Amino acid sequence: MNIIRFCFLIQGLLLVAMALGPGCADRSEQVTIALPATSLNFSALYVAEDMGFWKDAGVNVKLDLNWPGPPAINAALAGKVDFVSVPAAPLLHANARGQKLEAIANMLDRLNNEIVLSPAFAQRAHLKAGATAEERSRALRGARIAVDAPNGMPHFALKYAASRAGLDADRDLVVTPIAYPAMLAALRSGQVDGIAAGPPWPAMARKEGLAITVVSFAADDFPELSPFNAMMIGARPGLCESRKETCRNVVAGVKKALAFIHERPDEAVTLLQKRFERLDPTLVKEAFGWVLESTPRSAVIDETGFAHAQDFLIGSKVLQESEKLSSFAGLYTNDYAR
Repeated sequence: MNIIRFCFLIQGLLLVAMALGPGCADRSEQVTIALPATSLNFSALYVAEDMGFWKDAGVNVKLDLNWPGPPAINAALAGKVDFVSVPAAPLLHANARGQKLEAIANMLDRLNNEIVLSPAFAQRAHLKAGATAEERSRALRGARIAVDAPNGMPHFALKYAASRAGLDADRDLVVTPIAYPAMLAALRSGQVDGIAAGPPWPAMARKEGLAITVVSFAADDFPELSPFNAMMIGARPGLCESRKETCRNVVAGVKKALAFIHERPDEAVTLLQKRFERLDPTLVKEAFGWVLESTPRSAVIDETGFAHAQDFLIGSKVLQESEKLSSFAGLYTNDYAR
């Protein structure tokens, strides 16, 4: 081929590429995952996105923060998003109300929510060092506690701790829904006496001297709840049957992220510090320590984690004994996680 023909060939290929447009370069399927909050509990998802693990698997994932709390489940059920990041407890709570989801991968196998109180309120409540988790939970009586959303995991954790102390969270506490990070401002101003949240928000409150820890699920204050399917990928029924490759690719990215978190934790922290760039890097690192301990090496869903989540809901008085399931078949599959 002479040089003139070669030049015409290159020019023709360029014209074809321009005619096909930019979409030709990226054939990845577009997928959306709803997140109910901003939290380090979603570290595996952040890492999967930032490291390009999903793109490697052939899916272009968007993490959607427009659905705070339980509405994230509704968004998945309505088809407004493809998937939702959901703990077992809200999934079971939704299921009991006829809103059925199918979990396809696990990302946390232990609760790491914490409940913190202002030092002033803790002093008035006579909170004592060395007290049991139940005794410390009793100090919550009369407190105004901020949660991110009603019937979300922090709210359920608050209900569980209160119940273990013989309190009724709906009657003996004042629960105030406040979005992150506004709840810290509410704690500073005295609008609330404490917060119930996942990392990094309790650590931030402690760092500022705004609060002290009352209950830490992360520190195994209630060991009967471990293991616990604390964060999973959920899909509306039938989605994975019709889009098996999509579900396989989404979970493939999560599996690589779980391995990365364990094998390269320092690099994972660096990625997360960029995500939470307004926070003190040492705080992110501290909070990530809890996340690392709660992150499984496998995305396989353990049925025991569902059983403990159900006990948690019954103990929180969110579910009644009559609503207790004898089997969790149909609520999860490990076809994509194995």
